[in-house]
Amino acid sequence: MNRRGIPQMLKQKNHLQHGEFKYQTNGSVAAIKWMDNKPVTMLCSCSNPRTMVIVKWQNEDGTISDIGCPEAVATYNRIMGGVDKFDQLRERYASGRRSVKWWHRIFYYVIDLAIVDAFIMWKMDKSSANHDQLTFRLHLVRQLVGEHTSCKRKGRAPTFLANKKTCPR
Repeated sequence: MNRRGIPQMLKQKNHLQHGEFKYQTNGSVAAIKWMDNKPVTMLCSCSNPRTMVIVKWQNEDGTISDIGCPEAVATYNRIMGGVDKFDQLRERYASGRRSVKWWHRIFYYVIDLAIVDAFIMWKMDKSSANHDQLTFRLHLVRQLVGEHTSCKRKGRAPTFLANKKTCPR
């Protein structure tokens, strides 16, 4: 809110009722302030700020009521789950490592992005069985590495590698 160029309407403490909103436009960008439990503010260039949609809202007593909501807020709430799901899948087996070089983080992020996208597509193809991400990643590593491994490991194999061929000693 302390950025230069943000409209004063977003910064002010307006006493809006639940479901009311205000907007201000500058060219093709609209600043929207909508009152939910707390004020919700956003900048939007994808929809008309005057367009309202009806959304379901749960009251404090548990009843459901319909309230008006700007189309931009409803669209955001409808599609934001995809980003959350990606972050959840990426976080479980993230391949990122600490590095002094800034571009390493971007490189690891893109690798994680590709692996998670491939996992989702693999899971759609294997929809009949219940497959998890660890199983997919093990299959992926075995396909990428193949027979190009060195056999320096001594001792018993970890349990998740029990069905892999053992290296000749």
